[in-house]
Amino acid sequence: MTTQHCFKLNKLIRDNLPSIVRAKNAEIFEYVMEVDEYILRLKDKLVEEAQEVVNATCDDELIEELADVLEVFDSLSKATGISRAQIEQRQLEKRMKNGGFDKRLYASHIKIDADHEDIGYYLANKEKYSDIALTPRIGIGVLIFNERNQVLLGKRINAHGDGSWGPPGGHLEFRESFEECAVREVMEEVGIRIQDPEFLACTNDVFITEQKHYVSIFMKAYLYQELQIQNLEPNKIAEWGWFDLVSLPEPLFLPLQQLIAQKAYYRI
Repeated sequence: MTTQHCFKLNKLIRDNLPSIVRAKNAEIFEYVMEVDEYILRLKDKLVEEAQEVVNATCDDELIEELADVLEVFDSLSKATGISRAQIEQRQLEKRMKNGGFDKRLYASHIKIDADHEDIGYYLANKEKYSDIALTPRIGIGVLIFNERNQVLLGKRINAHGDGSWGPPGGHLEFRESFEECAVREVMEEVGIRIQDPEFLACTNDVFITEQKHYVSIFMKAYLYQELQIQNLEPNKIAEWGWFDLVSLPEPLFLPLQQLIAQKAYYRI
């Protein structure tokens, strides 16, 4: 006797699926839902298909998943008695009032006063709009010099200071010393272990566009032998290079600009 397996589905299925399954000599167990449950399952299905759109990796997959979204959209429209014309009218009204999504705008955060007319909306939806603590963060930057007294800089991407050149570095972690952070960040970013990093200076850096505030701690370290620099975080750094202090690349990362402009605090 052939061993059988039984798999749980618990999902809304397309109308022709039972006959397709049975034509392949398999059993499927389904029932006709009441309208209220049907509408609920359609909403679940819409979320499922939207996630499939997110997971699509090529144009053909994207077309396939968007077609499924439209199918669920049409079924939900029919089940609720809401016509496509009503939906399109509301779409037009919202577009006229708030615009569409054609400009590719992405908002990182919003800052409003406690007595603002919209404050209640954001406070009532904290799972969607979490509070951001508007406090400065601590960043560590490591100026690494080679035997030719050149400094190692990387071109930043996908972060504040996008397109600018700055040294290896990152956020200071809980209970971490400046020296420990410097060693860790350099190893994580370029794959070399520096010895005895020393405090150099700190800068007070406000990124106006990104609405970020950092106190940047600069450490310095020296390499006394030629080591291969690796780009271990290509999603954050486009490239690394050694530069003479008299011919640094532009633009420079804001904290490094401030350091060079002597807007820094040095240990005496």
